[in-house]
Amino acid sequence: MKRVPPIPMSTVLGALLIAGSFAACGKTDPKPPPKVEDTVFRDMAAAKEKARVDAEKAMAVNSQKLEEAMKKNEAGTQ
Repeated sequence: MKRVPPIPMSTVLGALLIAGSFAACGKTDPKPPPKVEDTVFRDMAAAKEKARVDAEKAMAVNSQKLEEAMKKNEAGTQ
């Protein structure tokens, strides 16, 4: 069996510095994600907003009807 000569420390350090410099190359800050309106999910976001608006309208109508019924009931009992 042959003996392998030891690797000089300067060669090891040089290789590590080169490897480290290559590892740092090409790294950039990630781009922020696009707005939902600019993606394929825009229809889902629009549907969610429409459902919220419709629910608020329905709640307002029901609230108004409830208030009117309560006023009629109060007026009839007095």
